[in-house]
Amino acid sequence: MPPPASRDDETERRLAREGARRGAVQVTLRWESTADLDLYVACPSGAMISYANPRACGGELDVDMNVGLRRVRDPIENVTWPEAAAPSGTYRVLVSNLGEADGRTAAVPFLVRIKLGERIEEVRGTARSAEPRQVASFTVP
Repeated sequence: MPPPASRDDETERRLAREGARRGAVQVTLRWESTADLDLYVACPSGAMISYANPRACGGELDVDMNVGLRRVRDPIENVTWPEAAAPSGTYRVLVSNLGEADGRTAAVPFLVRIKLGERIEEVRGTARSAEPRQVASFTVP
């Protein structure tokens, strides 16, 4: 299966559907599968935003999808910081693949979108294991 097409309108549609917050700094994970992919953002302080710790360094994971038996084929996950709330420094973005509800795990292509003010960067990759793997980094001045 190819990675999701880079269609910002599709990302925006999913964010709106899930009632996601918007922010000056925003990291979004999008994929096309019922697998449970997870988004992690490591803050400059070393604190980690994830499903297990949804709030750190002024940011929040406000959308976490495909958990347990509630699965959709067009999921999204979202971490955001309000205006001027993201501390300066370098952040790391990680993704893991916890597999399907039945325990199977297959490689899943994904798209990560990093929004810093008006600048948007997209990173494509494939999640293969439950171990979080760094897929991108960004710096907040």
